[in-house]
Amino acid sequence: DNDGVIVDNEKLWDFGQTEFLKRRGFVYDKNKTKHLLTGTSLSNGAKIMMQQYGFEGDPDVLGEERYEIMKDLYAQTKFMPGFLEFYNSIKNSYKTAVATSSHLKLFKLADDKLEIKKLFNNHVYFLKDVNYVSKPAPDIFLFAAKQLNTPPNECLVIEDAPAGIEAAHKAEMKVVALSTSHKKELLTQADEIVDTFKQINLTKF
Repeated sequence: DNDGVIVDNEKLWDFGQTEFLKRRGFVYDKNKTKHLLTGTSLSNGAKIMMQQYGFEGDPDVLGEERYEIMKDLYAQTKFMPGFLEFYNSIKNSYKTAVATSSHLKLFKLADDKLEIKKLFNNHVYFLKDVNYVSKPAPDIFLFAAKQLNTPPNECLVIEDAPAGIEAAHKAEMKVVALSTSHKKELLTQADEIVDTFKQINLTKF
């Protein structure tokens, strides 16, 4: 995954959600909403908030509004603490890829700053690669595994969100959950839950 795993941007998303709902007269309830939005596309996230908070609109138009809110915030993006050290320790031993629901334009803003594609030798895959089928469907993870020429049951996913964990298991992959974005009780379906990258022990899988 990318958001909240590689890129430390979940606080930015909280701010963005707050602003988006404030414009409609609602207060963002992080505990009620955040875990449902993480890992989904901007338009699907808009649908979720429409249902939860009770307002109407075109999900694609609202998704574009969410992008406009977020794009200025993305100047603050940085790597998650411990990510680079972890990645550098495993990149020569394992095939790696990024499978993300990130908005393409927002990802580009982060990539321009952090060079994520270069780091992963261009093995970065988006919802556009799977006809915009979002997590918790397994499509994006299965596509990434195919590009790496690796059987799904030999893959380990690192996620931070319930939808991503569900998607990984539907793809018959093991999954480690980072408790950086959500409380551990929302991540219990993962094969292992860790607080930091340092706690990930790949030999267990």
